[in-house]
Amino acid sequence: MTIIGNVEDTFFWSDRWLHGHNLEELAPNVLKCVLNRLRKTRTVVAALHDLTWVSGWHGLIEYLDLWDVLSGFVLNPSEDLHC
Repeated sequence: MTIIGNVEDTFFWSDRWLHGHNLEELAPNVLKCVLNRLRKTRTVVAALHDLTWVSGWHGLIEYLDLWDVLSGFVLNPSEDLHC
């Protein structure tokens, strides 16, 4: 277990800093989307500063764009018309 201090030497994805767990255990599918080099080098202090932990994901921007488009989509009860 990692004792949290200034978290400058604690790695965001692999060290056990969040309630005794690491993020590999808590969110393994999210971790798969993170660039490999960031998994090994990003510290907690760097990741939490300005929400930097969100950057460096494969496909994250596309996922969020798709979420925005689909969240406003309303199904129509009429038959489909393909043009």
